Amino acid sequence: MVNHEQPTIDQPEEIAHRTTKRENRVRSVLQRSPLKMYTGPGALEKKPRLETVQGVSKDAVHVLEAFMGCTDPRLANILESIDVIGVTNLVSTASRLAESPKQGSKIVFRTVFGASEEMSISGLQYLLPSIYLAEALRRVEVRPNGIREAVALPKIQFLFMNEAGCRMNNIDRQRVGSTTRMFIFLAQAYVHEFHPDIAGMVCFLDDAEFTAQVMTTRLYSDLSSRLPGLLTEEAKADLFKKATDHQSNPQMAYQYAALHPLVHDGLFGTDNGEADLLVSFGAQSEKPFYDIRRLLQDRLVSGSDGFFPTSTAQYFARINVPPYGLFCEGDLSLEKAFRDPKELFKVVKASFAEETAYHVPVQQAVTRLAADSGSISFLVSFLNDLQEIAV
Repeated sequence: MVNHEQPTIDQPEEIAHRTTKRENRVRSVLQRSPLKMYTGPGALEKKPRLETVQGVSKDAVHVLEAFMGCTDPRLANILESIDVIGVTNLVSTASRLAESPKQGSKIVFRTVFGASEEMSISGLQYLLPSIYLAEALRRVEVRPNGIREAVALPKIQFLFMNEAGCRMNNIDRQRVGSTTRMFIFLAQAYVHEFHPDIAGMVCFLDDAEFTAQVMTTRLYSDLSSRLPGLLTEEAKADLFKKATDHQSNPQMAYQYAALHPLVHDGLFGTDNGEADLLVSFGAQSEKPFYDIRRLLQDRLVSGSDGFFPTSTAQYFARINVPPYGLFCEGDLSLEKAFRDPKELFKVVKASFAEETAYHVPVQQAVTRLAADSGSISFLVSFLNDLQEIAV
């Protein structure tokens, strides 16, 4: 039988209604998100005024909810905010994953560690934001063809900028390497023990080849030379102070800062095409460097010296100091915690109304790690068992 009925043509008001409904889904997620939006130097907003909002499907909402920390309370505990540009990119990514969940494997989560001769036990908490977000995405299921399918896991990278740090700061290369090897040994074991389902997607990288190549490019030279003219006097003073704190020549501060867009805003050479979205995680101290990335954004020309910009998102953790450094006093080094795990009990005594000699940021870090591993006793037992393997 032939159907002679004319095809239904959507009226403009019907299309507008559906569009508004899809856009309201996004706005609803942003309203419910525990994360604030970072909109510029020192500016946080709970409810950002986005000029345009891309509408999404119901499946895409589930993906976006994971990205915005709505589905996992651990993210709200450790993440403070996300950049507003990243929110827009995550909306687009959520729609893409709803239609093709395998594209999750083309997302890169990247957490960068600065070079350090001695690392704090707090450094281990720096693993958690990207791990928690990956686990939240892993629980999302979509139905692109009417068949339920899980979103593919992203690549989770922990990048050590040791080469850059040793070149620009007055620190010992050998000690930095030894500290990094100890951290990676502990971190790999930690992920396999407490987050085995995503351990296969985690990798630890160093910047030796990257920094050596990048610092010879015209693009890097251009970024370094243009940066001073773009910064306010206050921003320059802050950058110089950071350099002085790291026993570095203040003029090196521009060179160090100019590396950030090349690390966080795109990929070089053969890596091109491996990522549709590059998601970065940083402490509060990363915000000034994020601002610098935005200042230099228009200089990142695709293909220049083999560099290819990509979509990005930047999360900022509730960590007020870089967790991989070490306080002069009141801190617990990674090495000491590994050699004497019972020292962790002393760190958290303040939680039980007892005095402790350890700073609050260290207490917070160990408390987070204890909660993540099950309890402080489990964490101490894990380190004790690891000692036997290392011997």
